[in-house]
Amino acid sequence: MLKKILALLLFMIFIGFTANTNAHAYMVDRLEGKNRFATAASISQEGWDNSEYVVLSFGYSFPDSLAGTSLAHKLNAPILLTHKDTLTEETKKELYRLGVSKAIILGGKGAVSDKVEAELAGMDIHFERIGGKNRFETSALIAKKLGAYDKAVVAYGFNFPDALAVAPYAARNGYPILLTNTTVLPDVTKNALNSVKETIVVGGKGIISDHVLTELPKPTRISGYDRFGTAAKIIETLQDDANDAYVSTGYNFADALTGSVLAAKTNGAILLVRPDKVPEWIDSLLDKKKFSYISLLGSESVVSDTVGAQIGSKNEHSNPNSAMPIHLKQEYSGKNFGSSYPDYYKFTLTQPGIVDLSLANHPDANWYMVLREEGGNHSPIGAFSSEMKASGITSKKFGLKPGNYFFELYALKSSGDYRDIRYKFKVEPAYNQLHELELNNNFEAATPIYFDNTYKGFSDKADFDYYRFDLLEAANVKLTYNDPSNKLSFNLYKEGGNWISYQKDTTVNLPKGRYYVIVQPNEPSRMNYNEQLSYTIKLYQ
Repeated sequence: MLKKILALLLFMIFIGFTANTNAHAYMVDRLEGKNRFATAASISQEGWDNSEYVVLSFGYSFPDSLAGTSLAHKLNAPILLTHKDTLTEETKKELYRLGVSKAIILGGKGAVSDKVEAELAGMDIHFERIGGKNRFETSALIAKKLGAYDKAVVAYGFNFPDALAVAPYAARNGYPILLTNTTVLPDVTKNALNSVKETIVVGGKGIISDHVLTELPKPTRISGYDRFGTAAKIIETLQDDANDAYVSTGYNFADALTGSVLAAKTNGAILLVRPDKVPEWIDSLLDKKKFSYISLLGSESVVSDTVGAQIGSKNEHSNPNSAMPIHLKQEYSGKNFGSSYPDYYKFTLTQPGIVDLSLANHPDANWYMVLREEGGNHSPIGAFSSEMKASGITSKKFGLKPGNYFFELYALKSSGDYRDIRYKFKVEPAYNQLHELELNNNFEAATPIYFDNTYKGFSDKADFDYYRFDLLEAANVKLTYNDPSNKLSFNLYKEGGNWISYQKDTTVNLPKGRYYVIVQPNEPSRMNYNEQLSYTIKLYQ
């Protein structure tokens, strides 16, 4: 398998801001092999350590394979390519590596002969063939294999770009891709749509006529000026939440086919390009959308380094100003190329909330995440590390006020190639709770609190939390708190420099004025980097 990092050093001069040239390294991955069969194996190795199933397709023709991505995704299986009469060495090696025990062959024996079946049997791999009299029947049979569905994608059956561009979206949602002629909807496709309430039609009127749409249930057409414009429109319309991008030539089907199921697995999208140029529609898309990970599919001869450089420069998110916007409650993944190349993400809270930032552990790296508020001096709200462990999640909670936030994420690794490890994270907010509002680490930024309400907070070895309340006249006050860790101190302070002596759950008489409750760890030097202590405080009057 040939995989490599495409490290693209682009020099940009910012006129009016600085007279110096600033160097930015944009990292774009490449999954490739010496041929389409080896590239398919490389893609498989990227996404699967092992697999019970594999989907096999003829490597030199696309008709039977156009609808295969949804089935492969359902089976959590890669798509590999074969010759008509024999498995290639690259495909055989990958079947052994994956430990495959079951294979789905797409197409009839005219595409993949019974000689391939015999080879599979000799490898102790059970097989099933899905093949109809033509491409339309094959797509309908694949749809039947998916099980129940009430929405479907309809694509032109005599070319591949539109079907493969939409394939990751269809697969992630469990929708079949059914095929049609330009002016006539085949009966077998019509029958496969019997249970469908809604259809997505990909491609313009030149390849799927308006007449065909009249025979479809509740059709919505998605199309662009050409294949590249349609691919861009699919992402804009259906895949706004796409995390990864896989860049494939728009003039050959093989890499886009095998890459489409990896894209489905990682919530990715297929970007179709010319071999040496990014089409204007894709270029325009990249002005509006960023991806956390980008990989070119195939060798430099099918997708050039020039294309990688152009896409990489558009997708740069290595500083707060270029941070990639993310959706709350959605898992994201990416690849980082070391602490010298941090990745930045940003999100917006429209109301106060307790935000849980979680990172997946990895056996080969420590991932570091630093959360900051947008604007000001970007002082860290908090930081933590996803430790070098085989599995599990490391997370920290932060009580935040409405606003814009960003975080910096990078990896530290003892040895080896950074490109072989992927990170995963999620930003999960919880609302309708009273809580601290970071950064509440000094008097000026103290969180206001009110009597008879319980407030939730979080502290770590470097986090002091300040709360404030006002007395308009002298009053009896009782401060209570819950500290399950017994590692925190809760101090009462009067503005102007007086510490107040009190006992938990005991009433103390306080004169008029402003007061602060300061929460801090007792022995921060004894706490580890990721340790977080949760607590609650409540005031009674």
